[in-house]
Amino acid sequence: MAEGGAAIAFVTDARAWGGAEIYLSRLMHALVSGGRDVTLFAADRPAVEGWLDAVAAAGVRVTRYPPHREIDRGAVATLCERLRGFPLVHVNKTAPRNSLPVLVAARRAGAEHLVTTEHIVRPPVSHYPFGRAVLTSLVRRTNRLVDRIIVVSDNSRECYLRSYRPASGKVVTIHNGIDLAPFDDPRPRDETRAELGLSESDVVAIVVGRLTAGKGHETLLDAAPGSLGRAPDLRFVLVGNGPLEDEIRAAVKERGLEERVLFTGFRSDVPDILSAADMFVLPSHGESFPLTVLEAMAARLPVVATDVGGVAEAVDHENTGIVVPAAAPGPLADALARLGADGELRYEMGTRGRERVEQRFDERRAIAAVQDLYASLEGGGVAS
Repeated sequence: MAEGGAAIAFVTDARAWGGAEIYLSRLMHALVSGGRDVTLFAADRPAVEGWLDAVAAAGVRVTRYPPHREIDRGAVATLCERLRGFPLVHVNKTAPRNSLPVLVAARRAGAEHLVTTEHIVRPPVSHYPFGRAVLTSLVRRTNRLVDRIIVVSDNSRECYLRSYRPASGKVVTIHNGIDLAPFDDPRPRDETRAELGLSESDVVAIVVGRLTAGKGHETLLDAAPGSLGRAPDLRFVLVGNGPLEDEIRAAVKERGLEERVLFTGFRSDVPDILSAADMFVLPSHGESFPLTVLEAMAARLPVVATDVGGVAEAVDHENTGIVVPAAAPGPLADALARLGADGELRYEMGTRGRERVEQRFDERRAIAAVQDLYASLEGGGVAS
């Protein structure tokens, strides 16, 4: 490891490969490129094996550890040994209660600075009697060990402060950012459309995300008939795979939408796929600050998205897209029909969306903010 406070240990208990993991990958790769010595400690789970391989191939040292429970003394001891010697530890949490043993272990291992990133989308929940109160108490106690808590939207910051009551100076909003370059030279639109079996007359509304609970695919399917009645050229393209694929396919068939809905499965060429679309749809019931919305804006697509998490901080309603209530097929259908029938409006919103992401959500801006936070801590700045 490098000396002088240069070494950073990142820790994640990731259970899937999604937006939080992409955020972490880009941050770590930028730090490595800037000369930092970076090690990622990740729970050894089959679902993230491909992601960890990709992270390692990009120059980050990857160490796997056995998955642990939320309260686990054995995990504290094991992680303490692994984290010893790292002056700065940054824990990436997909939920506030994830990785609680890591925070204890990091301090016991002698970490001088401890940072977390929280992708919070709602107040704490539990299926057990008094579970919510117990988990909330544990998070509040371990937060005393943390120097800074990064959240990815102002909405998440408000939710976190309300739920866990940390010192407000500890909680810092750093919006996600994306690399804009891949969206500047995508594959020609007609080639991608031909591959997918789409005609040039189709008005393509695209959804990018895993086929899992909470992503709102059924709400979209409920909205589709109402939108098609007013914008008959609409086609819906669902990009991604997941455990609910069979269920969603069955819902498509039940609604008689087989000719209107296309499943592509997982795609690694998201900029190319987006370039073949006319609008982007995020029908989710819960998000923190989705990267897919920023990617769609970078690809000059107007966005129809539900008002969840920090979505309204990314999408400027009626300027770069239309924000609708979650789990509400009617308003979603209205927005889809409106954009589906108005090519000029799609162009204008898409153009303004690209300008917005360039000005506010460039990845370099987000990474610089995290690096400034590190520098503040290493220079002696710690919130009470």
